[in-house]
Amino acid sequence: MSVSESAVFAYESSVHSTNVLLSLNDQRKKDVLCDVTVLVEGQQFRAHRSVLAACSSYFHSRIVGQTDAELTITLPQEFPALWDERSGVLSQPVRGRLSRERHLLPSC
Repeated sequence: MSVSESAVFAYESSVHSTNVLLSLNDQRKKDVLCDVTVLVEGQQFRAHRSVLAACSSYFHSRIVGQTDAELTITLPQEFPALWDERSGVLSQPVRGRLSRERHLLPSC
């Protein structure tokens, strides 16, 4: 016996993905389940490699295939202006926002 479509309940949340990303950012801030350290000019930033890889082709290429339980990625010198914990730029992949003075960004 099959179930008719009218008997099936379906719910789709318009905020689910936002809530997931907010939770991931909260975990990152508390260093919960973080599995990668990004080094920039001697500063260390903890993150989730899956989030970095999903949001950045640069990190994707550096992360995919790495089997270390803890991974460290040292960014080239042209990246430091992008990684400022005080400004919240480290969380940009999670929040999807970037606000920096244009002259501080590396040329592409």
